[in-house]
Amino acid sequence: MHHPSNTERRATVSNEFALRQYTLPLPQPFETSESLQDFGTPKPGSHHDESWPVLYILTNSKNKTAYIGQTTNYRRRMKQHAANVDKDFDRTLLIDNPTFNQSATFEFENRLIELFCADEKYQVTNANNGYAQFDYFERPQYRQKFRDLWTKLREENYAIHPIEELENSDLFKFSLFKTLTLDQYETIETIYKRLEQEHEDAKHGGSKRERITVVNGAPGTGKTILAISLMFKIKNEPNLSGLRVGFVTPMDSLKKTLRKLTHFLPGLKPGDILSPSDVTKNDRYNILLVDEAHRLGNYLSMGSGIKAFYNTCDRLGLPHTSNQVDWIFKCCDKAYLFYDPKQQVRASGLNRDGLEQRLNQLEEAGIETEEFNLSTQMRVRGGDEYLDFVYDLLDNKAYMHAGMKFDELFASQPYDSQAGDPDSDIPRYQFGIVDRFEDFCSLQQTKEKEVGLSRMTAGFAWKWESKSNKDVFDIVIEGIPKRWNSTQKDWVNSANAVNEVGCIHTVQGYDLNYGFVILGPDIYYDSDKDSVYVNKANFKDAVAKKKASDDDLLKIIVNAYYVLMTRGMLGTYLYVCDPALKEYLSRYIPVV
Repeated sequence: MHHPSNTERRATVSNEFALRQYTLPLPQPFETSESLQDFGTPKPGSHHDESWPVLYILTNSKNKTAYIGQTTNYRRRMKQHAANVDKDFDRTLLIDNPTFNQSATFEFENRLIELFCADEKYQVTNANNGYAQFDYFERPQYRQKFRDLWTKLREENYAIHPIEELENSDLFKFSLFKTLTLDQYETIETIYKRLEQEHEDAKHGGSKRERITVVNGAPGTGKTILAISLMFKIKNEPNLSGLRVGFVTPMDSLKKTLRKLTHFLPGLKPGDILSPSDVTKNDRYNILLVDEAHRLGNYLSMGSGIKAFYNTCDRLGLPHTSNQVDWIFKCCDKAYLFYDPKQQVRASGLNRDGLEQRLNQLEEAGIETEEFNLSTQMRVRGGDEYLDFVYDLLDNKAYMHAGMKFDELFASQPYDSQAGDPDSDIPRYQFGIVDRFEDFCSLQQTKEKEVGLSRMTAGFAWKWESKSNKDVFDIVIEGIPKRWNSTQKDWVNSANAVNEVGCIHTVQGYDLNYGFVILGPDIYYDSDKDSVYVNKANFKDAVAKKKASDDDLLKIIVNAYYVLMTRGMLGTYLYVCDPALKEYLSRYIPVV
């Protein structure tokens, strides 16, 4: 008996799709129209143009615009589009499948929009309605079918790039068309509906409402995506027209990335993406959305910019001891802070106590405050178990995971992400300690060839000598020389990033496929005291440790490694410099 191979099975699935292209308006009789291609099932002439869920892509061949939709009555939907004077399309592609259901076509529609936006062959004209995630019968099988559909669309010249390449792009990672988790969806709907109601009340003489909103979330819970989605929704809603809205990020690298993305986001422009100091130079804002709010700093983090910091405080009537978050509160009616105290990586950053104190003061002054919490993990395949595990290991709370079954959650032995986990139906998060630095470097290059976006990062335990002398190396481990990141702006996507070592300030806020993290000599394990400690002399970030107490320094170094160890979506591998720390961690994490 012949058993079909995986390739044969995929081909069978792919042939279930029928793609038919028609000119618009639809010809009469509809059945006699020439199609781009008919293949597989259903047979030509028996296609589902009524009373069946299908997908369609409307395109304009001249201006290269596209609209993607799903419907249960294709003929009627095409008539509706033809009657819409705002939409000018000259052809339509019907995508049919005998096993389609509305749950599948709903997800396929959103996935197509997301990928078409990143592919850039067409300018997508769909609005973003904030889709919430949901599950349905045989969803994993349908998601595999989608990959076959995308391959077919590329063959028929509707798309350019393979999925793997698009998923590594910033346009995809920061896409407004990401399917929202339930807590993201509920948060954005609650915020938006209140904004809409208050704006309507103000137009009819109601008083202006000031409010500070904090959206809390661990790494990978989608704080940045939520902030971008809310910005887009506000800027493109006619009912909220006239509001001055800004998106603030304290990170120069992320600001540069997001400004580039505004060219592909209707209603947004580069000037909408602001630094904290930019906010103070413009007219008062109605709304400011602040991403990575834990990185907002005080005078200790200003370095050579200390005079400008003090001048800004003077201009705003604030004391020199203020934090940049005080600038935000002073310059807008409503501020939305996207925040995680465990990602505060400088003593001068906005810690939880400092934030709480300010919120209490605002409430006493009659300004409303509120908080939302994001809990669903979107980035790291290891989920919340991984996030809690790695933080507790470094925070001297390993005992909380004594009963954890490592092999059920993680795969310490590397496997090919494209081929799948050989020992589990559901791919496990790849996580382990690599014993030799040569093997560590080699594995990183292997993962880079496999899926891309595999970056090596390290704690700030070596001076950045190559910043002023490009010929020197900053880091030498086991005789292998490495340099720190050659650029601070968008380093993750820079040409030579795969051969360099990134620091916390170049990767915070970014997603990687694999993270390769060097735990440097700034962190060590004291066997006698059975605790993890930090070495202040070996910590080279002068700004981060300025006036930091020993407790503060431990927290910011642990937080920095936590951030580095939560960048990888598919896996994280560690190289540990301190032998005692390696021995301690290897009790919980297998050595590769």
